[in-house]
Amino acid sequence: MTGLTHTAFVRHVGIVMSSQVFEGLASDNILHFNLNALYAREVDINKTARLIGTSSALYMIGISISPSIAGILHRFTDSFLMAYALFTCALLYVFLFVKVPPHASANIRVGAVPGSRNEGSQSRPASFLAAISFPIAPFSFLLQDCRLVAIGLVLFLYTMAQSYTFSAIMVHTSAEFGFSSRENGFLLTLVHAVASLYLFSVLFVAPRVVKFKRTSPSGLENPPPQATNAILALASLMIQACALLCFGFIREMWQVYLFSALLALGLAFPSFLKSDFSSRFNVAERPRALAALAAMELSAGLAAPITLGGIQALWPGNIIFFSASGLAFIACGILFTEIVTNRRRLT
Repeated sequence: MTGLTHTAFVRHVGIVMSSQVFEGLASDNILHFNLNALYAREVDINKTARLIGTSSALYMIGISISPSIAGILHRFTDSFLMAYALFTCALLYVFLFVKVPPHASANIRVGAVPGSRNEGSQSRPASFLAAISFPIAPFSFLLQDCRLVAIGLVLFLYTMAQSYTFSAIMVHTSAEFGFSSRENGFLLTLVHAVASLYLFSVLFVAPRVVKFKRTSPSGLENPPPQATNAILALASLMIQACALLCFGFIREMWQVYLFSALLALGLAFPSFLKSDFSSRFNVAERPRALAALAAMELSAGLAAPITLGGIQALWPGNIIFFSASGLAFIACGILFTEIVTNRRRLT
């Protein structure tokens, strides 16, 4: 954030590029790993699922209103200053109100106590191996079980398609329909507003409706939360795959807004998948599980510009949407197979 703010005033190409690198390394890491630390501390599975969904919905609300707020400001540099102020407030909130559990602090202090000289010399090879294996530690957790690999691969394919989709849509709407930055900003507002409304409806409205039906004489038992999250994840991913496929056949402007609204439903997919995935582990293993998913998301974010960006450079046009849709459909097939296999294993 400091690099971006400095870029807004210096206006140097080299600083712009370097600030983008640091911004990319910082923003997603802060978002994923800080939120995962909060998710892992909740013991109740139902509360964890609601916490994941609510935080994602609030995040999307912030994205939806940010273009409107930026449009009110007279200078674009003011938006950087406002973002820096908001980031500082968020950092102070985390520092003041999000406390480290006492047992975590105790573990840190115990680990920091130096042992004897012999113990230190014996632990050096182990420390060296730990330093080497540190970058691949999140991925090694997924390799423990083929079902965990399937979930990680699904999230990897989804993130690859999702992370590059909106950039491709912005280019497509500007080239084919003459959208300006203002119209593209409104499109982003629409997408994230629909996604947040969808999440809030699933988290708060739907449970009340189900609870009301259960109190009626003919009411049925609602499915367990894990099954519900898995079904919602599959439905959201399928809707997004179909919406991406439809983007390849868009000919009218109104179709852009229609399929963008459908595409927004797919933004809720990571919340449902993480809720289902985290419910399979106890509180002790949950931080490693969520860190593994975050590592898959970050890896996909790095791979998407290389793969999908290369496809768009070699074959301009609508091929990019068909490619992203293909990735989403492959993820749907893997997730459907994993859900069926998990159901059979539990029964």
